[in-house]
Amino acid sequence: MEGKSIVTHFDTHPNEWGNLPFEYERISEVTEHKLGEFHLKILKSKNGSFISEDIGFSLSNFAVDLREPLGQRKRSFLKSRKFSGELKYCFVPSEIPPIVLARPVHDWFALWEYLASKGNHRALSLLRHLAERSPL
Repeated sequence: MEGKSIVTHFDTHPNEWGNLPFEYERISEVTEHKLGEFHLKILKSKNGSFISEDIGFSLSNFAVDLREPLGQRKRSFLKSRKFSGELKYCFVPSEIPPIVLARPVHDWFALWEYLASKGNHRALSLLRHLAERSPL
């Protein structure tokens, strides 16, 4: 399954999860990518593409607590990479539980780049696999 993608589409009709007491992003498509040792799931909605917190941090085998105040250099690095810091609840019909916490894909690229610059070999390897897969 090396380099293969699996795409799952969901209907956009409301269901029993439609009236949650908080705002959430309704995911219409999940794309799964096998990149070497990495398994990446992209959650797509009408407002953009997201990666769950669980998947995003597990891919780099590291966690950055973004609820804590960031140091000046880390904040400056992420800001220069257009890091939004956005965190959303996403409704993903194929997941159990179907509500996941996720960040925009571009924020994950900035975080993985930061971790790679600090010597995180898994983040560096992931970025290399993504670059090899990217159409030029």
